[in-house]
Amino acid sequence: FFFVRNFDCKMVLGMKDDLKFNVDKRTSRKENAEDFQAGIWQYRQSLRKRQIQGASAPLKLPTGAMPFKVFARKRPIFDHELAKGEYDTVTCEDQQCVTVHKCNMKPDLKHMYISHKSHYLHGVFSERASNRDVFEHVAGPLLDAACSGHTATLLMYGQTGSGKTHTINGVLEFAAEELFRRSPRGAQISLSSLELCGNQCFDLLNDRQPLHLREDSSGLVNVAGLVHSPVRSGGELLYWISQALAARKTYATHVNACSSRSHWFNRVTIHMGRAQSVLSFVDLAGSERNEDTMWHDADRRKESAQINSSLAVLKQCIRLQTSCNNNARKRSFSHVPYRESELTRLLKDSFTSPHACSALIATISPNGTDTEHTLDTLAHATTMASAESFVRTQDKVVDIGLAQQLRTGTKTPQQRVVPPNRWSAAEVQQWLHHISRGCARVPKGTDGKQLVRMSEVRFVQACNGDRNMGATIFESLQEQIRMINDNKVASAKASREAQIENKHMMAVKSAGLRFQKAPQAPTVGRLAPTVGRLAPAI
Repeated sequence: FFFVRNFDCKMVLGMKDDLKFNVDKRTSRKENAEDFQAGIWQYRQSLRKRQIQGASAPLKLPTGAMPFKVFARKRPIFDHELAKGEYDTVTCEDQQCVTVHKCNMKPDLKHMYISHKSHYLHGVFSERASNRDVFEHVAGPLLDAACSGHTATLLMYGQTGSGKTHTINGVLEFAAEELFRRSPRGAQISLSSLELCGNQCFDLLNDRQPLHLREDSSGLVNVAGLVHSPVRSGGELLYWISQALAARKTYATHVNACSSRSHWFNRVTIHMGRAQSVLSFVDLAGSERNEDTMWHDADRRKESAQINSSLAVLKQCIRLQTSCNNNARKRSFSHVPYRESELTRLLKDSFTSPHACSALIATISPNGTDTEHTLDTLAHATTMASAESFVRTQDKVVDIGLAQQLRTGTKTPQQRVVPPNRWSAAEVQQWLHHISRGCARVPKGTDGKQLVRMSEVRFVQACNGDRNMGATIFESLQEQIRMINDNKVASAKASREAQIENKHMMAVKSAGLRFQKAPQAPTVGRLAPTVGRLAPAI
């Protein structure tokens, strides 16, 4: 063995000094943080302008009575994360739309662009929303359903460290207060709490005694040996939940010092004479990326694989069940694989019981280094909500030195942005494939001039009659055109202002006076406002 100190890779390989080595996405986002933040600030300013003008969002999901709804909640960015160079890359645009700003470098590692990807769900909560807001709009209706004799379930899903446990603990506090007010007079209430680690179940209210799943002739899954503790008040309910939480299995991970490495079920049973209903609060184990598990030992890697596998089966079951609920024909032919995982066996009753209603809250992190996982969480959320077509993407070039330009008003080198009417046929095909995920089809010879003349109806025809996708493509194209026009207007305005300022400087200097520059605008990081309402009115 030998060691080499002061190793100069470029010298040994005979490379030039100005050669740029490839850096990972997380590092590049921090190195170019100022310009990326400036680009995000511009997007939010444009959004705020549209909102002031009363422009409505192009897409909306139905918010009426539905058996399964999906929500997203963005957590705030913490001070210690800001100190490490993190910045906010998620914008809650309105009650149903959340946009992730994916900051990217082009292959030359010089030019930057931001991919603004908007997801539409049944409800979106910004970082300013409180646990009370989440309870009133999500858990409150589920509690009412349970008090009316139906099965109701609230699921928490998201990346490790995105705020799942914080949210469900806050919701449980308000649920405990309201449960005894809303439940029918004379109802008896009990609590059971279990933990699912891999394929093993443990009773958290009975010294972690092992439990076994038993399926009866009707297909209903029962947990043999599970203790049901009677509760007589909200305070007593919270006490037993805190005892269960203390017994839950957690580990320190690369992302979270106290990560939940198991699925946690809290089941509140409401006994009303011979009838009973169940209200379940399920905190799913935090999903992890491959790079987050690289320091795990063999047991931990196996555990993470089991968690990710069970979550994948759950997503598949929810997607298929939602599709069956929306399509009467599929109901008799589709097979929903609830038996493939212990997690989905436990949750089967939550989706198949008559009049069952469920909701899922996907918690997301605002950090730029978590962008890929945030997008993955929202992609799965939109799939479970059957809202894949309610996703739109807008790529925006970020000028080199944009942050400095915003602070001082000086002009910086501009990257070449080609207007849509000048796109070649190849560029048209590339853009359509990207924006429609390969759904849209137009003749191969269609160039930019022909594309901008196409109506929304024509785009719907190009998408085989998919109105939502056709409208999304049409709106994205119009947004590209507006963006080019806005840039032209802004550039002309900045040029005129620079000319006026230069004339003023010359006049002042010729008069023998000392010229003082106008005070600079605050840094871009302070300019960026939070866009979006506190909580959706759902």
